[in-house]
Amino acid sequence: MTEKEISVKIDTTGLSLILEASEPYYHRVESLLEDHYQGVQTFDDGTLITMMELRVSLQILVTYLQDLLEQAEEEGVQCLYLKPQEVKTIASLSKGISSAVLVQLGNTNLREQ
Repeated sequence: MTEKEISVKIDTTGLSLILEASEPYYHRVESLLEDHYQGVQTFDDGTLITMMELRVSLQILVTYLQDLLEQAEEEGVQCLYLKPQEVKTIASLSKGISSAVLVQLGNTNLREQ
């Protein structure tokens, strides 16, 4: 069996947990960027770049997970069969975001509310 033929069974509960953990960070980054551009809070260029990179990663992860969960719901299934590369992508994005939430963004980070 080649790698193209292999699929990994993923329960939608696991995908939902990742999504639920990621969404608050996505909204937090959105809020910080909005505050910056509305003049409420000021960030330097390095911090802005970091926040924009986090926003892109979070948006990719959240959108992808929402799409997968929507597909599962439409099909009425509890498990999806994903390509190994798709699972690696979800894991990489999730791991990167979990590490990044403690990165200092000016005088805050994504965990502070």
